[in-house]
Amino acid sequence: MEKKPTFLILILILLISVSFADAGTIDMNNPIDKFLQTFIIKYQEWQAKFIGYGRWVFFALAVIDMTLTFGQSAIKGELEFAGIIATLIQKILIYGFFVTLFIKINWLASIPNSGLIIGEQVTGTSITPDLVLGGGLQNKNILYLRINLRRY
Repeated sequence: MEKKPTFLILILILLISVSFADAGTIDMNNPIDKFLQTFIIKYQEWQAKFIGYGRWVFFALAVIDMTLTFGQSAIKGELEFAGIIATLIQKILIYGFFVTLFIKINWLASIPNSGLIIGEQVTGTSITPDLVLGGGLQNKNILYLRINLRRY
């Protein structure tokens, strides 16, 4: 039975949708552009709902994690001032990173967008979803032909 990499496909679609969210050259006759436009519209609809629930779950898990961490330290008898402060600073930095991602969610779009800008400057051509997916499929086909996975 062959496993399908659905998680990787979902990540690819999300990255493409975020990177082309600001693109003004969408051809509705092109099936990939039409799919991406539909996905972007639906993504914007559920994004506001998801962020509220995501924050609630995040802070609930943060409280549980802090309780377990400091409870375990108390049971072991390792409640020293330096240990508490070091653990607290570590947790604040980790939680702060993810809270920043929740607050500034548009920062995630800058990662693929910067790659698009660099690609346009290097190649001199506008990068479209067809070009990205077509290149990826060509590379996949070349790799598949060169590396015969059936012998493994």
